[in-house]
Amino acid sequence: MLITYPALADGEVYQLGANAVWQGVPARRNATPATGKLPLVLLSHGAGGNAAGLGWISRFLAQNGFIVAAPNHAGCTSTDLVIASCIKIWERPADLSATLDTLLADPQWSEMIDRQRIAAMGFSLGGNSVLLMATARMSLDDYQAYCVTMTDPDSDCEWLKRGGVDLKTVNREQYEKDSRDPRISAFVAIDPGFAPAYKSDSLKTISAPGLFLNLGVGKDVPPTLRANALADAIPNAEFAEIANAVHFTFLGLCNPNGAALLKADNEDPVCDDGGQIPRAVLHRQIRHRIGLFLTKTLLER
Repeated sequence: MLITYPALADGEVYQLGANAVWQGVPARRNATPATGKLPLVLLSHGAGGNAAGLGWISRFLAQNGFIVAAPNHAGCTSTDLVIASCIKIWERPADLSATLDTLLADPQWSEMIDRQRIAAMGFSLGGNSVLLMATARMSLDDYQAYCVTMTDPDSDCEWLKRGGVDLKTVNREQYEKDSRDPRISAFVAIDPGFAPAYKSDSLKTISAPGLFLNLGVGKDVPPTLRANALADAIPNAEFAEIANAVHFTFLGLCNPNGAALLKADNEDPVCDDGGQIPRAVLHRQIRHRIGLFLTKTLLER
């Protein structure tokens, strides 16, 4: 688990999330925490991602008064990816709830966290995770029906198939289970996965305020990630789009040779934003939109 928090200017300076591909962001290990009760954001990465890889948004939130706790979801991270594990979507909200349990039971963190101001934020598959925490339920039949129509080799359905997943063998009881956590008072879902497979009645029961953010506009967003209809179905939800962004834009900034390294290893082009606007500029737009929402729902309460 990675915890990012408001702190004094002490501790050991390092680059959070830096490696051969990623620039990372400046941070300080073991810095002295700021005083007072602070809001908490639980952060869930996408399939094949990791907590440190979203350090750019964690650092921004910490600089603006939020504690951010981000677990690495076992079996579905960049260094531990088993696609058959990623379809076990019920495990990820359980990870987030367990993270919250751990923090609230810890003598230090429990004194810092305001239990009335806890949000969940997730990207891609992580967006699905936070929606499940907020009371959403899934329909395996609807997802299977959607995948029958999806033959694009870049679709989520084909990705699962290449990973050996047979949707007919997915545990229906677990896939459709109730994973709500009543301690969550707001949520942010960025390009949330499995968009065609939510039970519409469950969306109507979500009472927490939410922000849906799509990276791209309209049909430029893959069907499995389109969130406008989800936002329309939830009473207190907002919807926004980041024009000229793509799904991978939510990942960190790449080193100058990062794209070439990925291409040499036949990895996904996660450094490519598909246009002429630098990722750093798109990140500023994303930070602004998320910051406004979390300030309104948590800091100004």
